[in-house]
Amino acid sequence: MREEALKVLQCPFSGTPLKVDRCLKTDAEGEIEVGILSSESHRFPVLGGIPIIKPARQTVSLLRLIESGEPERALLAALAPPFPRSRGARYLFRTGELLRLRGLVGAIETYWHARVKNSIVNSACTFEEALYFFFRQSAWSSLGPFNYFFYRRSDPTFVAGLALMSVVGRDGLLLDLCCGVGHFTRTLAQHRDHTTVIGFDEFFFLLYLGKRFLAPHVTFICGSANLPLPFRQREFTYAFCSDAFFDIEGQWGCARELLRTVDERGVIMLVHLHNPLWPHSYRGSHPLPARAYRNLFESRAPKFFSERTLLDDYIAERPLDLAQEPTDKELASVPAFSMIATLREGVFVRHSTFAEPYEAKALEINPLYHACREADRFLLTLEVPQEYRRDYPELEVVLPPRVEFDIALLEAARNGVSSPEVRRLLQRRILVPLPPRYLRAGTANRC
Repeated sequence: MREEALKVLQCPFSGTPLKVDRCLKTDAEGEIEVGILSSESHRFPVLGGIPIIKPARQTVSLLRLIESGEPERALLAALAPPFPRSRGARYLFRTGELLRLRGLVGAIETYWHARVKNSIVNSACTFEEALYFFFRQSAWSSLGPFNYFFYRRSDPTFVAGLALMSVVGRDGLLLDLCCGVGHFTRTLAQHRDHTTVIGFDEFFFLLYLGKRFLAPHVTFICGSANLPLPFRQREFTYAFCSDAFFDIEGQWGCARELLRTVDERGVIMLVHLHNPLWPHSYRGSHPLPARAYRNLFESRAPKFFSERTLLDDYIAERPLDLAQEPTDKELASVPAFSMIATLREGVFVRHSTFAEPYEAKALEINPLYHACREADRFLLTLEVPQEYRRDYPELEVVLPPRVEFDIALLEAARNGVSSPEVRRLLQRRILVPLPPRYLRAGTANRC
């Protein structure tokens, strides 16, 4: 965490400024790696370079470990996933026996801390391996979250968000609300500058993966969108939230906080809002119709756009047309929509297609494709996990089932030679820009 970030932070409980109470460790660039921040009323731990700005009941044990000289244990406690499900564990929880078997609880905690330490913290693991550990070897043991975060750059909701990136300028600060592991955070930081982007999410382990693998130079803050945001008045020029706002229970309060923290001439973007009238495979916790979001952000003149239209236009490399807004009746008939709320001139017009920034050497064949070499060409076949296909039925709108292109094209692109064909492959997510150490070694999609 850079100390400059304190200029935009405040305590969400007292509204008073935050300051560095203790700095126990800094990284090679002088950023705070382990420490404690304090306000007039509260103290907050910093672990892995990430401030955890949550209620005292959620941070008191971490603060005690830091103050007792055990910052590693504090980090492991913050990272440890829930225990794996088992018949025995379910029985103990159901009967209450686990509350009395404190020695067993301590032993399980020690076991998981050791697993996290060896598998994640002190390991040269990849993003894929770390994600697998958190979502497949713990109580979350589910393919859904793993697929979501691992294939995030392929799914239609992400591509629809890319379509709206033409609206995001390079002025001021940008808040990526509910940023998860930071896929959009990384793209936004490359489009702008990493010092002007702040990622905010409730789940520390997601931010830890984001800081370690996707956007190491971005400031990440761990906190709850259901509480007052820990940012000062009018600090942001842009606020961006993708595929998450409908899961916030206190949407009215969060909307008020976005209106407070975003400059009056700033831009608030909510990407991929679920239509509650549509039968989604995952509906979301608290989806609202467009008219309800219009009421929440009424003071910033919000406009809404069909996600499918955004997606189709981006894939076809057509301009982003924000001059035409569908009616509420038309929006009621689409599965998902996006909102832009701003009083700024020059936003609700036609924009050129967003050119996704990428590092040449980071281009990879999308891991959803199985790639075979035949002479001097790649032959790609789409192989989508069943669960992921069920969650994203529009996936093949983005990804064609079969593709072939010259091997030399990818080699040239990785050497910095761009071309319309490379841009087309990137636009269709056949090629995706992945950070270093994203894919597990030995699992490349080649034959």
